[in-house]
Amino acid sequence: MEALAAEPNFFRIVGRAHFERWHSAFLAWLLDPAGSHLTRAFPLVRLLIAASESSKSAPSAVAELHSLAAAQIASADVTPSEASPVERSVNGVGRFDIFATGRCEPLEGEGRRFNVLVEVKVDSPPDAAQATRYAEWLRETHANDLNALIYLSPSTDKSRAVDPNDAWAHLSFQELHDKVLLPTLQHPSLNPVAIPFLAQYVKNLRHTHRGQRMALTNEQRRIALALYERHHRVFNELVEVLAAEGVLAVTLPTPQAGGRKVGRMVVRIDQQVFEDTTVARLFASVLASLVDQRKLGSLPLPWGDTSTRFLLTNRKPAEHPSGRPFFYPVEHGGYTIETHYSRDRAIRALGALCGALEVPFEAITTTRQ
Repeated sequence: MEALAAEPNFFRIVGRAHFERWHSAFLAWLLDPAGSHLTRAFPLVRLLIAASESSKSAPSAVAELHSLAAAQIASADVTPSEASPVERSVNGVGRFDIFATGRCEPLEGEGRRFNVLVEVKVDSPPDAAQATRYAEWLRETHANDLNALIYLSPSTDKSRAVDPNDAWAHLSFQELHDKVLLPTLQHPSLNPVAIPFLAQYVKNLRHTHRGQRMALTNEQRRIALALYERHHRVFNELVEVLAAEGVLAVTLPTPQAGGRKVGRMVVRIDQQVFEDTTVARLFASVLASLVDQRKLGSLPLPWGDTSTRFLLTNRKPAEHPSGRPFFYPVEHGGYTIETHYSRDRAIRALGALCGALEVPFEAITTTRQ
C-alpha cells in the first residue's frame, strides 16, 4: 500500500494531476473515434452507457442517452482533439470542456445528428448558471438532434444540486473509472503505444485531491481486501479506537443486543451448513459441495447475478464479461468461482446462485456474548 502511494505518476511529476483542462484534453482524446487509441467509438459509447446507468441522472436526460448509447456512431468530431487542441467556444454561452458532434444510426428511425457536451469539474465548484446556460443553448440550437449533457465530477451530489431543470446526466470519476476506462484498457484494438498513457491516467485517479477521493482502483481494492481478510480483527479495533479518539470521522454502528458481530459467516444450503471467517474459504467449501453433489449441471455458464461480472464459470481462463480475469479465483472440479466480494455482497451472491439452482438457502446471523 505504501508503494502504491509513492509510485511515480506522469501527471503528478509535471504538476498537473488535477488540472481540469488536462483532464478534459485527455478524455477528449479518448472519446474521439479518430483518436490514436484506435478503439474508435467504443469509449464514447461506454461513456453514454455509464451516464445513462448513473443513479444520479435525471429521467429526462436518460431517455436520449439510452437512444444514443444504443445507436451506431457513423461519424463524430470531438473538440479538443489531437489535431486541434482548442475547446469549442460560443459567444455569450461559454467554452465547452468537451464537445462531440456527428451522425448516428439509432435502432429505430432514420439517421440523426447528435451532440454530447461534457462538463468536467475537479477544482472549481459546480456552477448553476453555467449548467442552465449550456442546457438552454444545446436545446435551442440543436432542437432536432439527439443531445446529451454529462456532468463529470468527483461528487455527483454537488453537481446534481446545481441542475434545477434536471437536464444533465451526472457521472462520477469512480463511474468513469469502472465503466469507461477499465473496459477500454481491455479493448482488443487498443493501440499498444497508448496503453501506458491510459494506465497512467487511471493511476492518477487513485489519489485524493483536497480531501476528495477521485476513484478507487481495482489494485487498491485488491490489496485492501486481502489485508482485511487476513487482519480484520486488527483493523476493526483500529477503526474503533481512532474513531473514539476523533482521528477518524466515522460513525460506528451501535452494538446489537446480545453481543457484537464477529468474523464468522454462516449459511445453510440445502440443509448443509457452511461456516468460515473469509469469503474465499467459504466460497471454496460451497463450490466443492455443489460440484461433488453434481448440482451445477443445469446452470448455464458462465453465470453471474449482475451483467457486469460472473460469479461462476467452467471456461478457461475464467473471465468476466469485460474480458478481465477473475480477481480471486477458486477452482474445484473444472469450475471456477470468483471470491472478490465484500462479506455482505458475498452472502447475497450465494443467495442468488442458490436461487438460480433452485436450492434452499439461508444466511444465519451469528453473535458472540
